[in-house]
Formats: sequence, C-alpha cells, structure tokens
Amino acid sequence: MKKIREGVFETNSSSSHSITLGVGEFIPSPLYRENGVTIIGQDEFGWEINDYSDSNTKAAYALTYASGDESLIEMLEKVVRREIGDAGLQMDTECGNGYIDHQSSCIGNSIFESEDTLHRFIFNRASSLHTDNDNH
Repeated sequence: MKKIREGVFETNSSSSHSITLGVGEFIPSPLYRENGVTIIGQDEFGWEINDYSDSNTKAAYALTYASGDESLIEMLEKVVRREIGDAGLQMDTECGNGYIDHQSSCIGNSIFESEDTLHRFIFNRASSLHTDNDNH
C-alpha cells in the first residue's frame, strides 16, 4: 500500500520536536533559583518523548539552541533579565555542552523570532516543547 499526502510538510527526521506558543492568558512559570541565583544550563534534547512546559527546561532548550551564537545568547539573557531583574544569573554558554538532535534543531529559529516570542515561549506555562521521534 502506498500513502500519498498532498499539502503536508513531511521529513524523514529521526527526531521530531515541536514548539507550541501559548496565546491568550499568560500563565507564569518562574525560573528556579538556587541561593538567589538563576542557573540556566544546556541539556540534551534528542529522541526522548516528553512534553515540557516548565521555564527551566524551555530556557535550557533556548540556550542549547543559541550555543555558539553570541547575538542569540544576548537576546536570551535580556529576556531572562526582564523576569529576574538584577538577581544573579549564571548561564552555561560554552558551545557544545548541550545537544539538540540535528533533525530538529531548526525549530529553534521560531523561538528567537523576537524578544516577545522568546519570553512567551520560556515564561508562559501555556507554551510547550514536545520532543519525540519517528522510531515507534
């Protein structure tokens, strides 16, 4: 049997990450602080199947995507500072400390479309990151 789909985007990706940006009511999701310091680290986002709506994981995804691009890291810091003010901030900006599966890495473009989009992605609990793969 052969299945033909017209007008549908398809990929032979090993991973399939997607981002949902919440609209309407803003449901705050604060970043976790340890001893008054907000810590954002890179992480590994590959083939796991999960939904994330917490700000820490979404900020880690954004930082992992921005790794190696100083202008994106600056945008991320500016957006985070909008929420935390002058409180301590520690970001792991060393390139290569995290991983987004290469087949899904392009979706990061959409969250860095503007500061408002990045803010809505990270800090609105109605926004989410879904990680998945096509091997099931």
